[in-house]
Amino acid sequence: MLPATSSTPINNTMKIPLPDKPKQTLRAAILSPFSRSHRLQREILQLEPGLAIAFRQAISSPGGRFFYVKNAKAGCQTISRYLFQLHGYLSGEPMREMGAQSTVFPEGISQWRIYQRILANPNALKFTFVRHPVKRLTSGFINFFVDETNKTRHWHWDNMLELGFRPGGDINRNFDVFLDYVALSLSYNETYCDQHWRPQWFNIGGGSVAFDFVGKLEQFDQDMATLLKLAGAEAYSEILASPKVYNRSSNGEATHVTITKAHLQKIRSLYEIDFEKFDYAP
Repeated sequence: MLPATSSTPINNTMKIPLPDKPKQTLRAAILSPFSRSHRLQREILQLEPGLAIAFRQAISSPGGRFFYVKNAKAGCQTISRYLFQLHGYLSGEPMREMGAQSTVFPEGISQWRIYQRILANPNALKFTFVRHPVKRLTSGFINFFVDETNKTRHWHWDNMLELGFRPGGDINRNFDVFLDYVALSLSYNETYCDQHWRPQWFNIGGGSVAFDFVGKLEQFDQDMATLLKLAGAEAYSEILASPKVYNRSSNGEATHVTITKAHLQKIRSLYEIDFEKFDYAP
């Protein structure tokens, strides 16, 4: 269940899509006696904010042995697929088609009670993956405004046009516009802006989840091997041999944006918390 969005004025005419927590709280309080979904929403709004953000993107294996918090633009599809395979290997169940397999995995904020039990279980393996902020931000730009494949891109399209974005125009100039838009979003609310360019530290709970392992997408094979060792599944070499399923926007080779020193400085200032928390060099 994603939070409802409202349009918050920025610079008089611009509007940034953000969750409207006061309205959600009032709506949930009024309608919870009559609606299961609103009762759930009321419960969610009472969770610690960092946990609520992490739980919205979480997925766990049946039985709770694994708990993975997805981090937008950091290989979520690939890592989820590997989690399905790993669970199948350890449980002795045959690997099924990804969509069918995912239906038996507790996923999303509606499973928050299950997640709380998992977090309290010292035997559960809690993990996530992060990505270098430059690569991640470039991936988000390609996904939303070059390939135009993200289904929520319309939330931001008018704002980008107002800032000077030109569809099909010079990609480097358009990336400059995107950085300006990201800066506006983060300056208004870095915790509740779009998860695709929200700082990763907030995406994974802002310290609310005690992870056993935080991997890095750019050293995926090495860190997946470490994860397998922690899971007691070193023998499962097939998981490393499986082809990765990054989409085009997650593939660094697919982008033709020229990252300048000015870009690096700006991204470093916007994502200082990610550079520091995850030990990335500018």
